[in-house]
Amino acid sequence: PPKVGGAPPSTPVKLSSSQQRSQSDHSLNDTPSSKLNDTREKISYIKQSLHANAAKKKMEEDRKMASAMDRICKLEQQLRDESQQHRKDHIALHADVTSQVNKTREDALQRNQAF
Repeated sequence: PPKVGGAPPSTPVKLSSSQQRSQSDHSLNDTPSSKLNDTREKISYIKQSLHANAAKKKMEEDRKMASAMDRICKLEQQLRDESQQHRKDHIALHADVTSQVNKTREDALQRNQAF
């Protein structure tokens, strides 16, 4: 059978009796019904090839989608981690500034009391 765009179907295509006859005796292949059968078989092979190629493309698209979704999940987790760290850093900075303000206030009160 002719190859049509890509890999053959996953199941091998069986040669029909008319194809087997045509391989052994070309004169038998000249009848209209034999030609019609050959055409039907070619159409069947092409359909099988198209279905196999479509299934192959779908599996590849599904694999790419799964890979992209995995990457998105990892990036979302990284964003959550960085956001949590940012909050912790902000709280620590706020506590440090508050502590410095209180210490400066206490130092100023002590200096005022010394006068």
